[in-house]
Amino acid sequence: MELVGNFKERLQESVNESGLSQAEIARNAHISRSLLNKYLSGASKAGNVPLYALAQALNVNVLWLMGYDVPKREDDEHKQLKKEVTDRLANLSNEQLKKIKRFIDEFI
Repeated sequence: MELVGNFKERLQESVNESGLSQAEIARNAHISRSLLNKYLSGASKAGNVPLYALAQALNVNVLWLMGYDVPKREDDEHKQLKKEVTDRLANLSNEQLKKIKRFIDEFI
C-alpha cells in the first residue's frame, strides 16, 4: 500500500461528489464547519477520530481519504465479509484468537 494522493485533494473530491452541504458533512462527522474548512484549505490535517468520522460521513474508505492506493469505497460484499469476520471473532476466547493469529502469521 503506497501513498499516492493527499488528504486535502481527496477530501475535496469526496465533498464535491457527496451531494451534501459542508454544514451537513460537518454535522454528520461531529466536527465544526470551520474545522472542515481548515481541512479543505489544507491549513490543518485531521487526526484519527475526525478522519474516520469524515470517511464515514462521506462514505469513503478512510485509507483512501488519507491518500493511500486503495479502493475509494468498500464494496457491499467486502463489507458483509468484514462484518461476519468481526462478529465471529467477537465470540472467541483469547486462546482461540491466539491460534487464529498464529495461523494468519504463518499464512502470510
